[in-house]
Formats: sequence, C-alpha cells, structure tokens
Amino acid sequence: GVRYIVVHPGASESKRRFPPELIGEAAERIARRTASAIVMTGGSEERPIVDACRSAISAPLADMTAAFSVE
Repeated sequence: GVRYIVVHPGASESKRRFPPELIGEAAERIARRTASAIVMTGGSEERPIVDACRSAISAPLADMTAAFSVE
C-alpha cells in the first residue's frame, strides 16, 4: 500500500513555527527516503504557510488544508 507522511506546519503561536521552507525540505527528504506521499493539513488561516512549504516539495502531495475541523 501507499505510505503517507502527514505534515501540519502551523502552530497556535508564530514563535512556535519552524520556517516553512525547512518543513517542506524535511518532508521532501522523508518522503523520498521512505517512498511515501505527503499529506499537508492546516486550517484555512494557515494556507500561506502550507503554500510556502509546498514550494520546497516535488514529491507526491495531497493538500488537505481546511478540509477537516476538530471543533
């Protein structure tokens, strides 16, 4: 079956967020090494962060930003 890496790059406080480019690069490396697809998650307010992460990713990716709610 297909392996997935779920990446949620947002955080409730901006000081707790890693740089999006580094998150994207890390996800890309892990996906390549493990032959996995990447699933990006986040709320609608995190769209810019997810988009910045995506710019560093060329591996297969499913963007699920704003697709789910935990409320």
